[in-house]
Formats: sequence, C-alpha cells, structure tokens
Amino acid sequence: MRAIILNSGIGSRMGEYTSDKPKCMVEIKKDVTILKYQFMLLEAAGINDIIITTGYLSDKLKEYVDLISGGLRLSYVYNADYNTTNYIKSLDLVEDILEDVLLLHGDLVFEPDVLAMLMASEKSCMVIDRMLPLPEKDFKAKMINDRISAIGIYYFGQDCVAAQPFYKLLSNDWRMWKDSIRDFCISGKSNVYAEEAFNVISDRFELVGLNADGKLCCEIDNKEDLIKIRTLLEKKEEWY
Repeated sequence: MRAIILNSGIGSRMGEYTSDKPKCMVEIKKDVTILKYQFMLLEAAGINDIIITTGYLSDKLKEYVDLISGGLRLSYVYNADYNTTNYIKSLDLVEDILEDVLLLHGDLVFEPDVLAMLMASEKSCMVIDRMLPLPEKDFKAKMINDRISAIGIYYFGQDCVAAQPFYKLLSNDWRMWKDSIRDFCISGKSNVYAEEAFNVISDRFELVGLNADGKLCCEIDNKEDLIKIRTLLEKKEEWY
C-alpha cells in the first residue's frame, strides 16, 4: 500500500502560521509538526511508501521532509498551478499506482485507532463520524445504508453524515477514480474538489463509510482548530 498526502495548498486561513511555510509544517506539539505526526503513525502502521503533492513553498517543504523522513521512501508531485487549481489537479499529476492507496490531506490529524480501522477494511472506505453534527462548511457524505453515494460540502439532510478526507482505496477503485479525475482536468474542471470526480462514478464501485465513532480525525483549517488539537495532544502522548 502507498500513501498519498496532499500538501499543495496555501493554507491561507491559518494566517501568520503559514506565511513562511506550508500548513503541514505547523507544530501541533513541541518539535512535532502535522506532517511529522502523520509520518510517525504511517510508519508505525507499516506504510513506508509515500507520495507528497507539493505546490506552495515546495522547496522549503522538501528540505524539511529530508530532515524528518528517516527510512521512509518518498516521492514528490509538484503542482505548478497550485494557486489557481484545487487538489484534483495535484492528484491528476500523480503517477499510476497499481496497488491499494491511502489518501489523506496534509492538514489531517487522527489517532492510531482510526488508521488501524482503515487498514483493516476489506473494502474501499472513507472516514465518517455519525456522532458529530453536520459541519457547515466541511465535507459531508450522503449515505445509502453503509455505502457513500456522494461527498461534498453542500450536502445536508437526514441521509448525510460528517466526513473526513481520509480514504483507503482498493487498487481498482483508485484507478477508476483517477480516470474520472483525469476527465475532469482535461475538460477544464481543475478548480473543484476531487470528490466531484468521485460523485459522477459513485454507482460503479462501493465506497463504504468507516465510522470513527468520536475518535480523533479532523483537519486543521484555522487557528481555532490548531489550539484544540494542541490541547488534546498534550494529554495523548501515547499516540506518537
């Protein structure tokens, strides 16, 4: 299995924290950045092959990764149009992968149990949380029983649940989604979420919702999120 970590964006909602570095380099604990935290948990789970998409301050990110990567096998995909496209373009630039994929955003913080559940799934899956209220601006998944029929920020209703951009994708399913991503980008739809490309093919493979059930799995979108995560990790040293 290979992991893809999306780190092309600017992270403008973080203000001064990202004025001189990508968001994944923000510390969530002393000497522990978001990316370092992800690396530690992925390596502990046996995932050593990682693709990192870059864009904003790409050289600075690569220099930092060289310092913390240890024995991980890393490759980079640079999105030169990071300022005018969404991460669908970064994923379009990723090489063809003939194995299962773990896909996550570079600002995602999660506890080891969530990663373990993803790894154990025999089906392609996305993290959801039925305990949480529907977020106003973040991802929701439309559900048909346990199956996800659509993902987006504008979905509301009784068939929707809170969702996080953390996926395990079986190889055939990933290639199908990747083909749809390619079609979107060729047609000029490169400034939308990659999930839009999933939505048009969702009836062709089974993506199930993996319920985090209140376990930590969330993005750090702004300063308030950062404060919450820092406070939590002070109490959870066993996670890393």
